Amino acid sequence: MANYVDNKKLTKELGIWAKIVREQIECGDKPEKMTDYIAQCVFDICHNMSFKASFINYTYKDEMIGDAIENCVRYLKNFDVEKNQNAFGYISTIAYYAYIR
Repeated sequence: MANYVDNKKLTKELGIWAKIVREQIECGDKPEKMTDYIAQCVFDICHNMSFKASFINYTYKDEMIGDAIENCVRYLKNFDVEKNQNAFGYISTIAYYAYIR
């Protein structure tokens, strides 16, 4: 079975994007828009997490997915490629705790 997210490509793109956004925020500029690839990966990870056995039968699954995506978008700028080489795990952790909440 093929993976639905390429972790190496995601880590590279997210690391570059997050660094640029942090610099822009520090300078008081408007942050750069998230790339389509990063956005698609966030959506895929958050959506596929809803199929875990822990969350499969909830009637408010769409709200859980939406909350997970919102939290990911909010905290992705904190990703530091020098500290963490696993963007998939970073996004999955944010999404998981959003689902738990």
